[in-house]
Amino acid sequence: MEAMKKVKLGLYKLSTLGLISLATRIFTYMTSNLNFLTPPSLLTLQTLTLDLENSYTEAAATHSKQAYAQVRTNVQALRAFLVVMADYINMIAQGNETIILSAGVDVTKNRVNAPVPAMVTNVVATFTNNPNTIIVSWKLSVYARTYDLFVTTNPYTGTWTLVETTAKKEVLAANLTAGTRYYFKVVAIGTAGASTPSAVVNGMTITNTIPV
Repeated sequence: MEAMKKVKLGLYKLSTLGLISLATRIFTYMTSNLNFLTPPSLLTLQTLTLDLENSYTEAAATHSKQAYAQVRTNVQALRAFLVVMADYINMIAQGNETIILSAGVDVTKNRVNAPVPAMVTNVVATFTNNPNTIIVSWKLSVYARTYDLFVTTNPYTGTWTLVETTAKKEVLAANLTAGTRYYFKVVAIGTAGASTPSAVVNGMTITNTIPV
């Protein structure tokens, strides 16, 4: 389901001149706009915009601290009023993109949900010098956040046991029995669900060595 369209202002990414330009555009588009019959005072919007424009011009000419302080004050006042305007536009538009655009503002984009992760590939089980461990590694899967590693000693009729959930691409499977063959599979987990299990791989722990 798509999210409801809303006004996108991006106020804190705008320069002072960008803010003035946005406010001027909104004033122009909303004046006599039949979509918005009872907007917050457009006269107030125009006044705040002119106040900011005049203080900016003065600061650029005088470079005085007082002038720059007035610019900051006017920026805050105009931002606050534009938020009020955005709330009003959203209330009237109820997600209608055409109505929102008619106010001279941008529209938020729908977030595209990530799909289910792809099946994990390149799974490899490697024995170690420890008779009770096997290292299992794999290639990271697109859209995966974590990985579930499962193990069994019988891939056909046995029960698969979760070894570990990790965000990494390698796990040390421990507490295994020496001289035993183990089978592993990996499942990628993402925001949209779990992937198809990977191909099953196997590895054999080394046999305990007895000193002579």
